Amino acid sequence: MLSGVLYQVFQKFPIRKFNLINTNNFHSILFDHPAIAQIGFPSADAEILSTEYWTHKLFNENSNLHAYTILARMFGINDQKEMKLFVPSKVQHKNSLRPFTSDKTKIALGPTSASPRKVMSKKKWNEVAMKLDDLGYFTILLSDDTDFFINTSYSLQGATTPLEAIEILRQCDFLIASDSFLMHAAHLVGIPSIILWGPTDPYRYGYPGNIHIRAQPLCPDRKYCLSNPTNESYKLPCKYSNNQKCMNQIVVNDIILKLKSALIKDRKHIPTMYQS
Repeated sequence: MLSGVLYQVFQKFPIRKFNLINTNNFHSILFDHPAIAQIGFPSADAEILSTEYWTHKLFNENSNLHAYTILARMFGINDQKEMKLFVPSKVQHKNSLRPFTSDKTKIALGPTSASPRKVMSKKKWNEVAMKLDDLGYFTILLSDDTDFFINTSYSLQGATTPLEAIEILRQCDFLIASDSFLMHAAHLVGIPSIILWGPTDPYRYGYPGNIHIRAQPLCPDRKYCLSNPTNESYKLPCKYSNNQKCMNQIVVNDIILKLKSALIKDRKHIPTMYQS
């Protein structure tokens, strides 16, 4: 989202530039960005502009505002109408992408997230992949977590940079993922997505056009699970048992049915066995 907001700033105020503090794995997306002067560490007297929209007063005052809108307003864009994302550079396809020339419909799977609380169990993800394999789809596993193994998928676990993951999604027909970087990347490249939600709100973080499947919570803490007063819980696993975790209330067959319904609108993506 930050790259898209900064590009809107550049379009509206071309001479305004920012220095980016390098604090995460996604800074490569901002290389050559027209609104970024340099990436590194700030000088001692530098003015710091936070990008933590979840700590901004607008986040708590208006639950109907999308996170993108709040971030845009923090950078002085008060007339933002569209949630446009932006990446200034592309990567060349690596040799590892050659198997993706398969005639099968390619479904990217993004089972993990920066917060373990937003992740459905490995068992359920394996069920999803097995059903997709039975239907004749080719699945590609994109994940930073090298322990999140899915038997029937072509695995690129821990093998891609954020920019490479974006280029892989350009070759895919669909994405099924948690609330994560891949959700934003799919919106950027324009492929349809099913996004699985638990403690976070699809209307605050998701995109129009996505298919949202939201878990039915069993725990009493959902409202405060990842809320502003409990930011420290973001990196911590859900404290409830596997059966009680909200993400594990998602029904695998619901995911498959919504995928088939979405793909049937474009007949080239229907496996041969289902074409009349």
